[in-house]
Amino acid sequence: MKKGDLAVVSAYYSLDTGCVEVLAGAPSA
Repeated sequence: MKKGDLAVVSAYYSLDTGCVEVLAGAPSA
């Protein structure tokens, strides 16, 4: 997984939930 992909995934998580905290959970998962 590339850094660019991770950034995109994190962005989708934040947009889906509307919570910034999910950004911290996305890379961990």
